[in-house]
Amino acid sequence: MHITDFIKKISKPMELDAYPDAIIIINALNDIVAWNRKAENIFGYLESEITGRNIAILFDNCIEKIHESLFEKTRQIINAKNRNGEDIIIEISCGELNKDGKTIISIREVTKGQKVIEKLLMEYEKVSKIAQNKSGFMAAHSNELKKPVHSIIGFSRGVLDGVCGQLDEKQEKYISIINKNANNLLALLDNMIVLSRIETEQIQTEYKVFDVTEIIESVKSNINHLIQEKNISFEIDFSELERKNIYSDEGLLRQILMNLYTNAVKFTDVGLIKLTLIHPDLETVKNMGIYPVHYFTEKSYILFSISDTGIGIADEDQQGIFDEYNQSNKSMTKKYGGTGLGLAITKKILNILGGNIWFTSKLSNGSTFNFIIPVEKILTPPLPKVEE
Repeated sequence: MHITDFIKKISKPMELDAYPDAIIIINALNDIVAWNRKAENIFGYLESEITGRNIAILFDNCIEKIHESLFEKTRQIINAKNRNGEDIIIEISCGELNKDGKTIISIREVTKGQKVIEKLLMEYEKVSKIAQNKSGFMAAHSNELKKPVHSIIGFSRGVLDGVCGQLDEKQEKYISIINKNANNLLALLDNMIVLSRIETEQIQTEYKVFDVTEIIESVKSNINHLIQEKNISFEIDFSELERKNIYSDEGLLRQILMNLYTNAVKFTDVGLIKLTLIHPDLETVKNMGIYPVHYFTEKSYILFSISDTGIGIADEDQQGIFDEYNQSNKSMTKKYGGTGLGLAITKKILNILGGNIWFTSKLSNGSTFNFIIPVEKILTPPLPKVEE
């Protein structure tokens, strides 16, 4: 029962004890005129001891919270003191008792619950600080973390290319494994470093004009070694693309394509991976939660679609697929590896670029990941002329 409903029913002070919470009634001068036994239990004063004394003896500097609760019809959490001078935390709800200025205050003690909440908040802040420090370390020392991996990739590639002489079959197999896993480790480090920079707001965008087809071909060449290990073909369709020179962040777009390409290759053992680029109509852009600049046209955006004939994603595993460290299907994770970072980072990067991503998939029938980004520079409006 809310305090305002209770007010309508009471006719005698003794009925205050029927209310499930502590009750205090004060007059226009904030003097206590009545309270019930539950108030005695919370504060330790008998009614005869407290009647006629100002409410400030209990609420100290929180009297204004009574008026906030009364006029805004809200519950308030405030600090109070009991008879022994101990600090307690209470929740109050207030109502106007009658027209002579009396206020009825409903009170619940929430000291234990509030202290648990405060402890949880302190723990959360502590964990958040540790996570921020970790992310800051990753972002600040990215070159040092990647340098040894680059060395392993470079030297193992050199050995495979015959720098140290002809390898026998067993040697070539082992060096290939080293090279492959070093590349996988580098991709993981790249993702973790990008995520750390996003979380610590250290990521910097570098917008410029570049040829999008060159970036795509470059990314494709970087994953050719993965494609060659499997019985899959790779197609790129630029036939409907009318604008190749785009304005965006080349490095971030490369990261997006690497993540989506790598995923497609990882989960496709046979068949086809195809990338298609088109200019979407503005209605599609709006439907994806992107609000076009008023002078942008269809050619101001590119829709990238990466489809594969891989294992697909079951309906129950599709929710939360863009969440960090999401690995809903443990058996697939064990078989194909991965950390669940790639798609989460891709989503975050697209938010930075002003784009969006979505997908369609069916188990055993492959997946298609689509994303849209703006590829035109937003013009800065000219400054108004100042009249002399």
